Amino acid sequence: MSSETRVVPPRIPAWVDDVVAALFSLAVGACVFLSLPLDLHTPIVTGGDATSAQYLIKSILEHGSYTRNPDVGAPFGATMYDYPMPEPTHHAFFRLLGLFSKDPFLAFNLFYLLGFAVAAYTACWALRRNGIGRWPAIAGAIAFALLPFHFRRFGHVFLASYAAIPVFAHYTLQLATYRAPHVPGTVRIGALPLLAIAVAAGTGVYYAWFGLLFIVFAAALGAAQSRRWQPLRVGAAFAATIVAVIALSLLPNALYHASEGANAAVAARQAFESEMYGLRITQLLFPTPGHRIAVLDAFMADYKDSVQYVNENSAAALGIVGAIGFMIALGAVFFGDARRHAALWATGAACAAGVLYATIGGFGAIVGRLLTPELRGLNRISVFIGFFALYALLCAFEIATRGRRRRAVDVAFTAVVVAVACFDQIPGKGLVHQSARVIAPRKALYARIRAALPGGARVFELPYTYFPESPHRVGSYSLLEPYLFTQGLEWSFGDMHGRPADVWNGQVAALDGDDLAGALALAGFSAIYVDRRGYEDGGAAVERGLRAHFGAPIVEDANLGRAVYRVPPPRPGMVPHVAVDLGRGWKAAGGDAASAAGDADLVVANPTSSPVSLALRFRLDSATSRKLVLSYGDQVITAYSVRGGERVEASVSIQAQPGVSRLLVGNEAPIAAAAQDAATKPSVRISGLAWGVTGRF
Repeated sequence: MSSETRVVPPRIPAWVDDVVAALFSLAVGACVFLSLPLDLHTPIVTGGDATSAQYLIKSILEHGSYTRNPDVGAPFGATMYDYPMPEPTHHAFFRLLGLFSKDPFLAFNLFYLLGFAVAAYTACWALRRNGIGRWPAIAGAIAFALLPFHFRRFGHVFLASYAAIPVFAHYTLQLATYRAPHVPGTVRIGALPLLAIAVAAGTGVYYAWFGLLFIVFAAALGAAQSRRWQPLRVGAAFAATIVAVIALSLLPNALYHASEGANAAVAARQAFESEMYGLRITQLLFPTPGHRIAVLDAFMADYKDSVQYVNENSAAALGIVGAIGFMIALGAVFFGDARRHAALWATGAACAAGVLYATIGGFGAIVGRLLTPELRGLNRISVFIGFFALYALLCAFEIATRGRRRRAVDVAFTAVVVAVACFDQIPGKGLVHQSARVIAPRKALYARIRAALPGGARVFELPYTYFPESPHRVGSYSLLEPYLFTQGLEWSFGDMHGRPADVWNGQVAALDGDDLAGALALAGFSAIYVDRRGYEDGGAAVERGLRAHFGAPIVEDANLGRAVYRVPPPRPGMVPHVAVDLGRGWKAAGGDAASAAGDADLVVANPTSSPVSLALRFRLDSATSRKLVLSYGDQVITAYSVRGGERVEASVSIQAQPGVSRLLVGNEAPIAAAAQDAATKPSVRISGLAWGVTGRF
């Protein structure tokens, strides 16, 4: 056994320690966020990322998957394939919970609060199996579960569930210390380790990616230290498992994109964002914002005002306990003895590697620039560093008390660590507490809306804003709130930006008068929901038009700033709105133009139950001599033989079929080539797209 660790045969099963740490952490989390009388059906928090998470949870509870939801994105329904959430472990939890309750707020509350318990449980499990004694392991597990990150990211509930990190950390340490003198345990390829890694990888792409990096780093370190191939073999198996879990989770998204085309309109990340959301050592070591000591809180407020790029990375604080451990870890790797204190040295190496990867301007920024900018939130590695830092502190305690340990010393150490963690790591302000009194008016409003509308009614939401991550004043996800608080209605907001339902809703929101009434009535809408907070004038202008055409609102709440207007049923003479937009194969080329190197298409979205006669006009320019074929369904409409640099004014009529269909712009083999074609890449440019129902265009 290593000189920094000492395992004493326990009189009490080790799982009891895990449970004690879990229950204590759960109790602390419940005390911080819940109110009396206890009501788990009232959400701990709403708004922002919390509302988005509750929407995903409700989709899984009611439809078994987050990828498709027919109750939002009306009139075509919503998909989420463009905004992947490869978290099968979390999804399995909600599917299991859905067997007993479909309440998204109950599921959200339970998931977040149980995150304290499960994080403490896995942390204690990992610490005990890496040579830490009973009482110190319990202390470290509680401090880990109560990291400031857990409280600062309470709205982003999936990130706040970080129980997978001790699993990755355990196998990282086992690989890095392979065959080190006196280190307890070893690591092999087996069913249980692979299952543990797979479950951990299923908790989110960020934690899977960081876990993969630490596993690869530790395997290389262990192989170099031991001069054996076994760490590399085991590390490769673990890495392959992580990659397989994420790849399988993303397979439905890949198949959807192969069929429907990629969507550049959604959450396009830029390489510089890896720097913007990078990690700072200062934020690891400084107090958490909102600290209960006013002087420290003021210090962090001044820091935020004086430094660029302070954002979600402010949640990276380790607290006093973790900061001490972090400094011990770095001291060990720079000044320690890698053979005598192998586990402590490996922990320091892991901390250093994590900082080098995630710090602003670090290796993670290089990955963002050269490989993919999608994994931009590099600061989120701070929870891994937090675990390693706590482990380093506990290792140092083991070393300092070796040969003279007494239970009283262990208990005293545990009490101090837990007390300091509770006082220092839990922010004194900035947290949202559950409040039934605050939620009650909204519940009452949506109950009135539900009572005023028939089951299955469609409701069109204003103002128009896109999903997800819209900067609109109404909020990115506020228009999901009606869906969360009601049952049996269909809502217009929620389809992916740039997909058919979103395009149709954006175009219809710009209509007024008879055009708006006809578009909504013929698409099956029964009401219009107005969130007045989304307008600078409180909705006064838009509601004057709605009152003039639809009458007084059937439901109104001036305090909450909401109103609902009834849409009358269809009548003769009404004209439907069919949306047309650029589809697969096009790339924006400035203004209303787009270009395609090969076949491309136009998306036609008809929300009615019958075909609609539609006329379209657009310009086509070909860079080379080509034959352009326009077809709809199985029929060729027309074809153009175009010389390089020539423009075609296309005008076609189709019977737009119900639902979503496509008008194909085929780019076939070239006709007789012109001289300049040899030096020009084939491409087709479209511009001036216009359309309308036949007879009104």
